[in-house]
Amino acid sequence: MTQSSKETCVLHLSDIHFCNADELDEDRRQHVLDGIPTVIHKLVKEKGPSWIPSTIAISGDLAFAGGDLNRKEYERPEKWLEQLISKLNEDYKDVRELTAKDIFICPGNHDIQRSKVREKLGGYKTKQELHTYAKNNLATARHLREQGEATFHYFNKLCLEKNYNSFDYFHEELKNAKYFGFKHHEATGLMFVIVNSSWFCRGYGKGDVMGPEDQGSLFLSKKMIESLFQKVQKVREKNNIPCVTLIHHPPDWLHWSERYRNDVSTTPAYDVIVNNSNVILSGHEHALGRRPDRIGGRALLVLSGASFHAEIAQGKSTEPDYQFNSFNLLKINKENLELEKAEFYYSLKEGFTEWKEFPMTDRFSIADEDSYKNFRQEFKEEFEAFKKENDSKWDSQNKQWEEQRKNWEEQQQNWSAQQKNWFEQGKLNKQILLNLSEDGRGEVSPDQLTPL
Repeated sequence: MTQSSKETCVLHLSDIHFCNADELDEDRRQHVLDGIPTVIHKLVKEKGPSWIPSTIAISGDLAFAGGDLNRKEYERPEKWLEQLISKLNEDYKDVRELTAKDIFICPGNHDIQRSKVREKLGGYKTKQELHTYAKNNLATARHLREQGEATFHYFNKLCLEKNYNSFDYFHEELKNAKYFGFKHHEATGLMFVIVNSSWFCRGYGKGDVMGPEDQGSLFLSKKMIESLFQKVQKVREKNNIPCVTLIHHPPDWLHWSERYRNDVSTTPAYDVIVNNSNVILSGHEHALGRRPDRIGGRALLVLSGASFHAEIAQGKSTEPDYQFNSFNLLKINKENLELEKAEFYYSLKEGFTEWKEFPMTDRFSIADEDSYKNFRQEFKEEFEAFKKENDSKWDSQNKQWEEQRKNWEEQQQNWSAQQKNWFEQGKLNKQILLNLSEDGRGEVSPDQLTPL
């Protein structure tokens, strides 16, 4: 069993929400998540080794409360990821052996220590106050390090100890930061970029004791994102590799200033991500069965639902549309820049005993519109050059065929005329014989008959 060098497969998980909950919830979680390698094995058996995962990408919310509720909260995902790698390696050790360096995780709103955010902010702030604070406190690498150390301590500790997010060097201040960086992943031939959208996540919704609503109030670090992608592009230019960016929140959760221009000379932070990525992997919405979205005519946004959420697993979600856990397998063709998505879903409420494949597998271009137009133009030019080169050969061949056809027609006409002549001569000879017979001549000399 071998994989094509031009294709690679990413196991895309999100929103697993590991926590030190009661044992019943953990039994359910183990039951659901342990079925993932089984359904992958089934798909590989049906569709071939190109669907064997070469890396694992988790778009946030590995834990439930970022260690706020229990400092050992990240022990469970650590153990499960080791089991997942072990099982996949057991099934496909002759094809690809996964290690911790093949796991990439971006932080989500459940990976942040909200109590530390409130301490850092000095209490709750309005959107405008938060906007000003973010501009002043997410501007430099030092700011990101200080913010990350204060609020993503346990997330960062796990990644450091287990060697997840084994980033290439980006900045001295961030050499030990696992919540913002990039990696040229040579095993897959992909570039993985981790962007943090959860710096100031404070709550779930109106009236929640954890804090005010996050939607529309989240901020990125534009200057550092620009700096990050400058480094990324230098590596990509040398290697011509597709870029996959992990960011937990879909764009509508960001503050408007991170999505829209406030003057003609600026590019908002999310557009910097879009303009420099082929694929963006996000989660947070717990949404099932959404087709990838083309953002700004460039990057393809792929969402994963919640790979495990206790309420969803039991069918007790307060949102009627959120009744299934889900995850994606993403097959990427690096040569023609295409992505094929297979999505799987699970519901204990519906009595599922195994993951099921969502009937939506399809191929999507991960080249931006300009690149796709260029590809089509290059293809058109190549075809026209080929056509021009071969037109004269085809014309010459057509002329030969036409001459041959004319010769055949002439021969057929000659044969028809000869056949007619023979027929007429035969009739004449018959008449001669009849006449001689009537005259009473008993013999006919050969020179009296017309030769055929």
